Amino acid sequence: MKTSLDPSAVAEANDALKSANLAFAKAHPGEGEGRQPVHTVYGGAQLFAADSVPKLGAIALRAMDTYAPDAESLGRAVGISSHPALSTIDARVRE
Repeated sequence: MKTSLDPSAVAEANDALKSANLAFAKAHPGEGEGRQPVHTVYGGAQLFAADSVPKLGAIALRAMDTYAPDAESLGRAVGISSHPALSTIDARVRE
């Protein structure tokens, strides 16, 4: 790929930003290891109401009940059928 920036200029800029980037990463390490969202829904504010999240959750649970009604089928669907914590994973997903 042809680039318009001289690689040595890019390296120099990266070196100049290295300490600032490390300080930022230390101050803002990101999300914790707890529960994380696995899906983002985009839409204008006019599309959402106070009951949007519960409605979307109910739709997701109906899909789970249809396509992965138990821990074993969920494990097969996502490729972790032999995972030792599969029943716990299934329960946590359904919470």
